[in-house]
Amino acid sequence: MTKWFLKMAAPALLTLFCLSTTLAEGPPPKTDQLLSKGATLFTNSCAPCHGIQGDGQGPMAKVLDPPAQDFTRPFQEWAVSAGDPRTIFEIIQNGIPETAMPGFKMPEEDIWALVYTAMEFSRKNGD
Repeated sequence: MTKWFLKMAAPALLTLFCLSTTLAEGPPPKTDQLLSKGATLFTNSCAPCHGIQGDGQGPMAKVLDPPAQDFTRPFQEWAVSAGDPRTIFEIIQNGIPETAMPGFKMPEEDIWALVYTAMEFSRKNGD
């Protein structure tokens, strides 16, 4: 029984512990450095569809169906995410099936930088 535990159960328990610890930590704090990084990432990866101002009017906007999210709208009214930062994170990471929104495989910190940057567009308009 001890050998079985060491070979099978202990690694599984360690994995669960690590996952729960990671999930419990939550997103990193929003800092000026993270927002700066997010602005650069947004310009390079998101602006072609979402527009440099985050208004959903990037150069690709005319061919997108459904259209790209307008981040300048009130945060709680955003389609799909309804203003939930963790949902926005998942969308950036995994994309949205049957839309032009791809998933982006990048470090979690970079995804959070994009989440915070997108949210800033809404805040600039009073949300």
